[in-house]
Amino acid sequence: MEELKQSIKSLAEVYSANLKEKIEARQEEMKADGNAHYLVYRVLGISTQEGLFTKLYRY
Repeated sequence: MEELKQSIKSLAEVYSANLKEKIEARQEEMKADGNAHYLVYRVLGISTQEGLFTKLYRY
């Protein structure tokens, strides 16, 4: 049973590290994006925070 717990923990750590890496890469991409989409967000009534969330988790 302990071996199973350790395997699950190890797998979770791998997935967590991969997700963190992808989020950081996407944040760098977002810095290079233009900001024209924020005007569209405002017209549609989407908050800046919601817009950032949408851009970050588009995949």
